Amino acid sequence: MNLIDIINLDFSPEAYVTVLVMALFTGMAVEAFIKPSMEPYKNQGSRYELALNTSALAWAMFFSYLGLVAAGMWGEITAAIFVQTMFRGFVAFFLAVFGYKGFNGIYKRIGGGDEPQ
Repeated sequence: MNLIDIINLDFSPEAYVTVLVMALFTGMAVEAFIKPSMEPYKNQGSRYELALNTSALAWAMFFSYLGLVAAGMWGEITAAIFVQTMFRGFVAFFLAVFGYKGFNGIYKRIGGGDEPQ
């Protein structure tokens, strides 16, 4: 018996779409709310990056558990459902972070300039 059998991870097409939508909303939340509010701290380098990534993780987990509440499963939550939700939040976080990091890298390479404003 392996870990996937214990927590019964769902790899259905709906799960992929859910994670992609959470990643999209996480990336939008970081770009719209977190980055502008942290503009004065941009010169702190790795601390700034850590703060951005931590806030992206918090947003992804928020959206993940909000989906659990919206599905009406909060009253029926089990350890397996909790771990599934946490796993989807982490995957959405990684997709969101690598998504906007990749966008910035592509923009710098093609445009030859700084980050988009």
